[in-house]
Amino acid sequence: MEISFDDIGPAKIIQLYAPQIPFRAVVVIDNTARGPALGGVRVSTEVNVGEVYRLARTMTFKSAVADLPLGGGKSGIVADPKDPNIELIFRTFARMIGNLTDYIPAPDMGCNEAAMAWIQDEIGRVAGLPEEIGGLPLDKLGATGFGLAECAEIACGHAGMKVEGARVVIQGMGSVGKAAARFLVDKGAVLIGASDSGSAVHNPRGLNLDRLIAAKQSEGTLSSCVDTLPIRGEDLFGLDCDILIPAATPDVIDERNARSIRARLILQGANIPATRAGLHRQCGGVDHGRHGVRPPKRGGSLRGHQREDPCEYDPNSGDGRERADSAPRGRRTHRPTAGAPGHALPQLQLPLKMRELGG
Repeated sequence: MEISFDDIGPAKIIQLYAPQIPFRAVVVIDNTARGPALGGVRVSTEVNVGEVYRLARTMTFKSAVADLPLGGGKSGIVADPKDPNIELIFRTFARMIGNLTDYIPAPDMGCNEAAMAWIQDEIGRVAGLPEEIGGLPLDKLGATGFGLAECAEIACGHAGMKVEGARVVIQGMGSVGKAAARFLVDKGAVLIGASDSGSAVHNPRGLNLDRLIAAKQSEGTLSSCVDTLPIRGEDLFGLDCDILIPAATPDVIDERNARSIRARLILQGANIPATRAGLHRQCGGVDHGRHGVRPPKRGGSLRGHQREDPCEYDPNSGDGRERADSAPRGRRTHRPTAGAPGHALPQLQLPLKMRELGG
């Protein structure tokens, strides 16, 4: 993937290599206008510079939307999370980023709070420490899954539906997906489909979540759970459901499967779960109005709560719509007029200090 530089970032792209172990890694510091760049450490044999760059940009906007005094960054370690030398890899990685004081590592896919403790031990600069040494037990609490369930309740109101009785499909029953399933089931939703890295299961009458989790823990796979119908992972997206939650790897929704999605609401449990082409197809039936996304006319569905590129937006236009035709490709028209209040990302309608992002 070719990296597109704009007036937000990325500020730094650093590639690391430790031949003595060996392993490779990349750090992308996208923007530090609001403060040091916060972003997780993704560990995967498939992670690459393009993915880390996109994740770093996502963190820039997350920090700004939440009005945090932080910028956006991300890092990726090209390794198997189950590598027996994973602690050595993390400690070496930590020493290699010791001088990158404008980047704060945090947990992400493929690592956990223990890995953050190793980084803390090496450089004293990290987020997401274990509970035993002063951190918040976010995985134990299921913080991200709780947030998804709360978002579901709010979004369902806009979609003219209720969480109670809603049929839910979750792609990726890791820490995020499992917690989201628990909180949604507690609200009365019905889990009808789920997947992990090696299997996918379906039951239109509803999956027993306790049995599903127990099967995963005892056998290592969801398909060992009784009263389930094994299906192909790619068929999960086409299940007839109300809420779809991609909660695993990036780009699982693309131009090949976007049109097959039947869910009325898609909640992003994973970062960048859709490609641009997938978002374009996904948003085909959605009317982007003055106040963000609203359901289309009768016969449509509420899907794709993001524009193809939410940055291609002119806040001076006054109508909350993209102005891609007036912006050179690869650039962003995101600065408000002098003295204007901070503008919102159009699909979120939350305060975003775009002037600070612009430098």
